[in-house]
Amino acid sequence: MAIVSCNNENPFLSDWNTPYGLPPFDKIDNKDYIQAVKTGIRRQEAEIDAILEKNDMPTFENTIAAYEHSGALLDKVTGVLFNLAESDGTEELQKVVEDVISRLTEHSDNIFMNPYFFERVKFLYDSRNSLNLTAEQNAVLEKLYTRFVANGVGLNKEGQEKMRELNKKIAVLEQKFSNKLLAETNSFRLVLTDSSELAGLPEAVLAAAAEDAKAAGITAGQACKMTGAMEIDENGPWLFTLHNPSYVPFMSYSARRDLREKMFRAYSTRGSHGGENDTRQVVLDLISLKIQKAKLLGYDIPADQILSDKMAGNAKTVDAFLEKLFKPAIKKAAEETAELQSIMDKDIKEGVLADGPDSRIKPWD
Repeated sequence: MAIVSCNNENPFLSDWNTPYGLPPFDKIDNKDYIQAVKTGIRRQEAEIDAILEKNDMPTFENTIAAYEHSGALLDKVTGVLFNLAESDGTEELQKVVEDVISRLTEHSDNIFMNPYFFERVKFLYDSRNSLNLTAEQNAVLEKLYTRFVANGVGLNKEGQEKMRELNKKIAVLEQKFSNKLLAETNSFRLVLTDSSELAGLPEAVLAAAAEDAKAAGITAGQACKMTGAMEIDENGPWLFTLHNPSYVPFMSYSARRDLREKMFRAYSTRGSHGGENDTRQVVLDLISLKIQKAKLLGYDIPADQILSDKMAGNAKTVDAFLEKLFKPAIKKAAEETAELQSIMDKDIKEGVLADGPDSRIKPWD
């Protein structure tokens, strides 16, 4: 009779005996994220209950510090999940993220609309000047207090229900935006086959691009079909994408102005090409929801809400500050553009660049 092991331990529920404490990705299944998040929520709920069950006077240590040390498992899980989803997210993983975000949004609302927890935090906040807190402790206390207020703890029951609804919709749309932007980023590929297209690119950048082409499964034959090339350099093909590790060095070093323009235009117009990955309506819907949320909290616009606990205090102060910067900033930008143009003019004169209607400094230069 065969014996089958039933040991399906979730990797997030144990310590990682790995180099540098890195996540054991080979042992993590997508279902492990949701299971670990559920467990993490239950653990943090118990940790917060323990804070509220204390009968002694609230202190920084038994309330603020205790909260800051709670939720360790959630931090562990989401730190892996969200970073992986933003860099190499599959459709299946994106569905996991959507499930997790829905759970975390509800969990966060439960915490920051809890009147008993807020009572302890408010007691400390109101007496903070007499608590002899360090600057760091005071900052943590003020940040936690502000988070309660910003989440509508002071609203009536109807207002809090509306806030929960808005928070849920905003969380869904923000993740939808991220998914569309990632899909749009992933859809662009610049495949190069000829060494003449590589002018200016360092060897390390070329080696990485060649590896990226191999990892993407782009063979020499496929590269020729994709580009229309009749032959390919023996060290190619090379793949460049809109992901920063590929995009930034290409834009920094490539001597091919036409290819830099192609990369720049693709990068700067992501999400605005129509189709299923267009983000424009998502952005408009998000703005509408955030305006509703700001008004629910007593602000005219989201910027005033966001800046309420910052040094500027409100959007008008920021606008006034920026207005003072505009003229000198524009003047300096014009000076630097003229300096760059003189370099380009010299290259044109020496035959390095061709003269023509595009012989002016552009954003991709």
